[in-house]
Amino acid sequence: MAKKRPFNKVEEQLLLMPTWWLITIVSILLAGFALLVEPEPIGKNPLKVLFDNAESIAIASAVILYFKEIPERKKQRHYEAWQIIDNAHGIKTSYARRKAIEDLYEDGISFREIDIPEADLQGINLKGADLSRADLSGANLREVKLTNTILKGIKLSHANLSHVHFGALTDLSNVDFEYAKLPHANLGMVKLSHADLSHADLSHADIKWTKLDNAFLNYANFSRACLVRTDLTHAKLSNANLSEADLSNAFLRGAILGGTNFDETNLCETDLSYANLCGANLSTALLGDTNLHAIEWNERTQWPAPQKVAMAKNIPEELKRQLGIE
Repeated sequence: MAKKRPFNKVEEQLLLMPTWWLITIVSILLAGFALLVEPEPIGKNPLKVLFDNAESIAIASAVILYFKEIPERKKQRHYEAWQIIDNAHGIKTSYARRKAIEDLYEDGISFREIDIPEADLQGINLKGADLSRADLSGANLREVKLTNTILKGIKLSHANLSHVHFGALTDLSNVDFEYAKLPHANLGMVKLSHADLSHADLSHADIKWTKLDNAFLNYANFSRACLVRTDLTHAKLSNANLSEADLSNAFLRGAILGGTNFDETNLCETDLSYANLCGANLSTALLGDTNLHAIEWNERTQWPAPQKVAMAKNIPEELKRQLGIE
């Protein structure tokens, strides 16, 4: 958001003064200054001095009037910018809409509940803006700057958010990211509790130390993503792709992982206690010190070689018997 200038408070005070009072004060000051610089001020008629400097006073008065009309001109400019945005509804690429959004952003205007689905805003700067409850579903937000942006309740389903950096502690809880494209996005330390990322593409994304507890992640693609120490407690990850992802030290306690692909996934020191692994493919996963306490599995669950499963901890006795682990 655009920073406030140091003299904004002075401007506000001057704008609150009545116009006639401000013009009177400036006219008196100009007349007094004219008398002071007059070569022979003694005996000089003050009215004649005012008349001689009438042009200067008129110019000063015009400047004051122009200054006093700034708020109205700004309101008109904002109104016209919003008209441009509304008129571009349903148009994917509109340079006029982009410029209108940039102008409103520079003036610190909130975009709360703005409705611009499928808009092309690639690379635009929206740092610190208020986009709460906005509808940006299907929008092109590739490389958009969203650090310190308010995104609570935003709609981002089918949106392109590749290479976007959300900023640590950004609250995206309950946000709809269904089918969103987030490859190479930075979601580190972001709050995504109860968010819907079903079918989303999060390949190569940075998602370490992130809150994804109770999130909906069915069929999501986490291929080669970094999820170190991420909280996925009770998350729904059925049929998700976690191939070559790093989930070391992550928390998946009670997670639903049925049919999930763990091809060459790093699960070292990961907490899988009480997780549902029915039909999951763990045949090439790394299970060093992985917590398998009270997990659920079935005949369709694919395990690594017994000696590799033996590297996990809290292995259920039934699983030991099934795999021949002593």
